[in-house]
Amino acid sequence: MVWKQWLQRLLLQQAREQVASRTVDAATSAFSPAAESNTVDVAIVIGEKAQIGAMLDCLTEVVRIHTKNFQLYRGNLAERRILVAQVSGDAVVAAGATKELIRAHKPRWVIAAGFSVALRADLLQDSLLVASQVIDENGRKLNIDVRSTAFQNDVFTVGCVYTCSQIPASKDARIDLATRYKADVADTTSMGIAATCATSDTPCLVIRVVRQQLEDQTVVELLHSGAQPSFPGRIGALIGGTFRRPGTARDWYRDQQAALSAADALADFLRGVICRWLSVKSPRNPSG
Repeated sequence: MVWKQWLQRLLLQQAREQVASRTVDAATSAFSPAAESNTVDVAIVIGEKAQIGAMLDCLTEVVRIHTKNFQLYRGNLAERRILVAQVSGDAVVAAGATKELIRAHKPRWVIAAGFSVALRADLLQDSLLVASQVIDENGRKLNIDVRSTAFQNDVFTVGCVYTCSQIPASKDARIDLATRYKADVADTTSMGIAATCATSDTPCLVIRVVRQQLEDQTVVELLHSGAQPSFPGRIGALIGGTFRRPGTARDWYRDQQAALSAADALADFLRGVICRWLSVKSPRNPSG
């Protein structure tokens, strides 16, 4: 049964990627280069490819803008012009992409969004966190005033995001970070985005969804598969891992389901943020 689900999921994923590619390319060919410098209302910077599909599903009239270093899409949501940038890399890479977005499109808001790892036991899968503070391993600290925009705060947690170069893999390492820095979740890009916004005087929100709970760990076979640059390479690594350890197929399927669930929860929340929060006055910019 697990093998059947796994193969069905692989084939479905491949089909979706092919269809999405054709659709995006068709839309891009009709996109006027002169319009690329248009200002937008909100720019969303996310990290992983798994997060972008759910967000694009919320938008209408989506087109792809060709850039050298990251994937960039533009669309509309509730009469607001939205950019979604998928930036692979660390905080330095995310900072560079954010600087480009601000310079070219002058967004009224930037939202740093995406997956995170819980550093507290009470933050469960799909829990949402809006950052009032972002810190990093270099000792930098930025405060973000979200009080003037917060609504329905029973739906999410207001807390601290710790940006690190490598996500802590073990429960003990995560607890240590929570103890030392009073942080709630960890990610790899938020500080780069928030600091760039602070420098350019652009209002910023940092919103994270819990992808892994405190005790969750990614098995070695899935880490190896995820490191492969191509779809065939990922399949090959999964098949090889499954021959070595049959439970790999089951773990992969559960991991994919969890990623989809987290991406959907984040996209749903971002839609509410954009449609309701951003219709009121901006909070104070991130400050040291």
